[in-house]
Amino acid sequence: MDKINKRLLFLFPIFFALPDLVINLGIINLRIDDLIVYILFLMNLKSVFSFKYHFFIRLQFILLGYALASLIITSGFTLHQISAYDVVRTVGSIPLLVILPLLLNKKEYHPNFFDGVFIGG
Repeated sequence: MDKINKRLLFLFPIFFALPDLVINLGIINLRIDDLIVYILFLMNLKSVFSFKYHFFIRLQFILLGYALASLIITSGFTLHQISAYDVVRTVGSIPLLVILPLLLNKKEYHPNFFDGVFIGG
């Protein structure tokens, strides 16, 4: 699994630099880099809950919780429905906030990620 993590971290910045490569799912266009993040998130789900996040990342989780609560409250009390795009985009950002700090905290993944950034840039 470690080898797959390294390869996916190498591919992530390359596909992040190519925003036109998407899979159309009707509501939203799923980018390949988002798909890589979701795969990494699912593969490392066990370590996500045992990792001790830094203060800045915890602050991001608090802000994300506020955004989700705001989305739920707004959708419950407004006359206009919130678009499915906004809901999918909001919920879809959670793995990105969780998995990248987790994996980039390990120095063994840095060379793969930096090589991908160099090629993607």
